[in-house]
Amino acid sequence: MNKLIRILVVFILITIFLPKPQITNAKGTVGIPTREQFYKNEEIKKRKDKEELTVKMTRSNERVLDVPVYFQDNDYYCGPAVAQMTLKYVTNRYIEQDTFARDMGTTKENGTSIYSLASDINSYRGIDNYYVVRHTKERNFFESLQKTINDNHPVIILLNHPQKFNINYPTESGHFIIAHGYSYTNGHKKIYFIDPFGDAPIPGKGTVGLPNIINGMEHEESGRGFFIY
Repeated sequence: MNKLIRILVVFILITIFLPKPQITNAKGTVGIPTREQFYKNEEIKKRKDKEELTVKMTRSNERVLDVPVYFQDNDYYCGPAVAQMTLKYVTNRYIEQDTFARDMGTTKENGTSIYSLASDINSYRGIDNYYVVRHTKERNFFESLQKTINDNHPVIILLNHPQKFNINYPTESGHFIIAHGYSYTNGHKKIYFIDPFGDAPIPGKGTVGLPNIINGMEHEESGRGFFIY
């Protein structure tokens, strides 16, 4: 009995004092849009749908935008970081991640809502009807990405399953990355991406096949993968 008690005490001490593994919580979420965000998003969808019916997209094999790389300031600032990179590229304005986080309501518990992210970038850009939230069930992702990058704007992607995109991710929490280029050669589609997490062994920049991106984006139950374009 005494031996059993000693083993139990040792186990408890190990449990208490053993260093805990650091799990990064990237935290990007679809979230629930406010009434204003919802109707504004629907308004921009209709405008873009109409434009895409009348404007023939320029086809090209490759286009890469020189978007600056900023890593997220903490483990749940992926949303503020992609907003910072996007705005710096599009307007050449540098906004602190803390400012974006405050404006978008980013928290450690809930991360950043994709609707708040799109709305905030539009607001800072001074044109409140460019970026819009879509999902892969209602819009061809690669064509939308091509059109937006050809229009000299990066695309923001929400990875619902980061480990399907890159097996080295320490968590399956939602995570935002930027698509800043594409290539289409012999039927093979690749995406140039910037990851604000950017901690080894996860690269800050790289290329990945389209299926990897889609697998990382789409929710298992709904099959929807959300992005801002």
